Amino acid sequence: MTFTSDPRDLFILIFAAAALLSIGIALGRLWWGRKFRRLAEDRNQRLFTIERALNDFWDAHKVGLEKEVQKLRSRIEQLETLNENYRKKLAKVGLFGMRRKESHLVMALLTENEALEERLYRATRKLHEERDEYLNDDLRRISYNRMLLSELLSSENVQREIQKVLRDTDSMRRMELKALDGTAGAGWSTPPE
Repeated sequence: MTFTSDPRDLFILIFAAAALLSIGIALGRLWWGRKFRRLAEDRNQRLFTIERALNDFWDAHKVGLEKEVQKLRSRIEQLETLNENYRKKLAKVGLFGMRRKESHLVMALLTENEALEERLYRATRKLHEERDEYLNDDLRRISYNRMLLSELLSSENVQREIQKVLRDTDSMRRMELKALDGTAGAGWSTPPE
């Protein structure tokens, strides 16, 4: 085709170049869009896997704490029942089998025992509250560390390093398999160093 000064030929040439450029841009966007969507899905899958592992760890830790709390509650109920039984037995003995002075002494001891039990209950309650506060702080720290780990793993530099390590690990496994295949074929008893 020879270039002429006809404006229609020039218009058709410009139109064809614009059409090819538009098609190239559209195909490039489509290709890069798919690539970025795949990368985003891979990154989200990795983050989801890590988050799921952290959630599993948290749930296991939480279940252990709930079991411990349940054991402590049952132990408290047992001790309260035992204490009530002893109090009833001592009251019966004091009323029926003792003289007046001994009865007053037993009653004073029971009163003192109840005061000590109340102090023990308050101290136990305080320890429970401190333990709960400690556990809440521990849970907050775990959540904060989880958030930091998620942010760290979402960093592109860290993802590149992780990919590099995974590639190196895969290549090392392939090399080991090749070495094992080579030793099996050659009849070596030990792999070469």
